[in-house]
Amino acid sequence: MKLGISSYSYGWSIGKAGYPKEMKTFSCMDLIRKAVDLKIFLVQIADNLPLHKQTEKELIELKDLSEEYGISLETGTKGIDTAHIQKYIDISTFLNSSILRCVIDTAENKPTPEETIVQLEKLVPFLERSQVKLAIENHDRFTADTLNYILDRIDTNFIGICYDTANSFGCLEGPMEVLEKLENKIINVHIKDIKVDRLPHKYGFTIYGSPAGYGQLDIKAIINKLRSIKSDPNVILELWTPPEQNMDQTVKKEQEWVRKSIMQLRKIIKQ
Repeated sequence: MKLGISSYSYGWSIGKAGYPKEMKTFSCMDLIRKAVDLKIFLVQIADNLPLHKQTEKELIELKDLSEEYGISLETGTKGIDTAHIQKYIDISTFLNSSILRCVIDTAENKPTPEETIVQLEKLVPFLERSQVKLAIENHDRFTADTLNYILDRIDTNFIGICYDTANSFGCLEGPMEVLEKLENKIINVHIKDIKVDRLPHKYGFTIYGSPAGYGQLDIKAIINKLRSIKSDPNVILELWTPPEQNMDQTVKKEQEWVRKSIMQLRKIIKQ
C-alpha cells in the first residue's frame, strides 16, 4: 500500500469548466513537482487532466520527470468506449502504470448495467495482453450490488474496483457499506474525507469536503480493513474543497488542505 496524490487533490488548481481562470492552471509536470515537495512517490492523473490530450513530447517529459524523482504514475479517464480505452492502455503502458482508473459514465453516455458488461467484455483481451488493470470507480449512479453484478459476469482478473469513500452517497450508500460489499474486487482507493451537517432550518443535510483526518470519515478503520485485501491497493488522496470568494483564495485553501491531509494520512499509512 502506497500513499499518493491525484489531479483531483488539486481540482481547482488544475481548473474547472465554468469557473474563471484567473491564474495559470496546473499541468501534469506541476503535479509531479507538488508530489516532490510533499515527498510523495505516487501520482494519479485522472480525467480532469486528460492524458490523451498531451502531446508525445509532453508525455515523454512527464515520464522522464517522474522517473527522475522516483515517482510512480497511475492513469485515469472516463468512458469505456473500446478505442478510447485502447488509447489509455497504450498511455498506461508507456508511463509504466499498471492501474487505469476509470469512471464508466460520460456526459454523452450512461450505459445500463447490461450494456456496461458487454462493453467491458470487449476490453478484456486488451487489458490482459498489456497487463494493465482497469479500476472501475464507484461514482454515484451504480450501487455496490450493481457493481458486483457487473464484475461477477466478466471472467478476468484485470477489471476491479477503484473504491472512493464518498461517491456512493449519491446512491444512498455509506463508505463502510460499500467497502464491505466490494472488498474482494478493490484494486485502487480514493480517500476523500467529508462532513455531513444538518441545514439551519433542519429540513435536510449538506455533504461537503474536508481535509483528510478532519472530517467524519473513519480513515483508520477503512485503512485497517484495506490492509486485509489481497490486492494491497494504493491509497490516493482526493478532495472536495469548497470554493472561496475568488480563485486565488480557493487555490490557496486547496493546497493547504492537501498538505494537512498528507500529514494526517502519513500517521496511518507508514511508508
